[in-house]
Amino acid sequence: MMNNEFRNEALGLNSNGRLMGCEGDDLGTPDRPSTWLFGIEHGDSDREYAITNDGGEYSIEKQLQFEYNRNAFRLLARINGSDADTYEAFAHEKQPFVRGRKGFYKGNLYPVACRNVSVWSDEAVAFTGFNSKTDMRDWCRVERFAHLQSLFQKHQPQLFMGVGITQVHDYCLMAGVDIKSLNQKHFTGQNGLNRRYYYGQVGATVFAVIPHLSRSGPYCLTDVPDIERVGQHIAELLAA
Repeated sequence: MMNNEFRNEALGLNSNGRLMGCEGDDLGTPDRPSTWLFGIEHGDSDREYAITNDGGEYSIEKQLQFEYNRNAFRLLARINGSDADTYEAFAHEKQPFVRGRKGFYKGNLYPVACRNVSVWSDEAVAFTGFNSKTDMRDWCRVERFAHLQSLFQKHQPQLFMGVGITQVHDYCLMAGVDIKSLNQKHFTGQNGLNRRYYYGQVGATVFAVIPHLSRSGPYCLTDVPDIERVGQHIAELLAA
């Protein structure tokens, strides 16, 4: 049976109103839209299966310890008109995903923090009430995604980027987007392998699903020239 405390945390029904698996608290508004960056599930091993989602300290210094965040900062710097190699200065100036700062929101499709997306332990069963990660994800696709979709429609981010193209269908389901309405962009990466990503306009939002930002496979978006290329294209979409 599902743990009600987990349900409340996963749907933001707790006292602080924050969604488990998300950082920063600037969802933006239609007249002051923010940029949303979403992953699959939290990878911070410091909070694996944590029942709280207070977020703790998520300073730029802490974020810079992780390749995912460094590459996210490179991408965001390029989107915002700076070179990717200025990412540290950009991060310190703009403070993406830091509690109380404006302009950026970082979330995940699924609320449970895991070092590995295939992990599902006895601790996770006790924490969530679900006997398998598949069961938890099936519940999220109905209940959590419906809540995320309502936030997406209400706050109308200027840019939504989902990270991990293997999950493109889930990102579309979460946002209420027809995948057939999206375009695909292909290019040859620095390692000679093909890259692709999805993009389109969803109401007021530029919607994109890009390769993963950690070096977990040869098709990830981790080489700086590739990050620059994708960032420049997204910047052009925002300016159109």
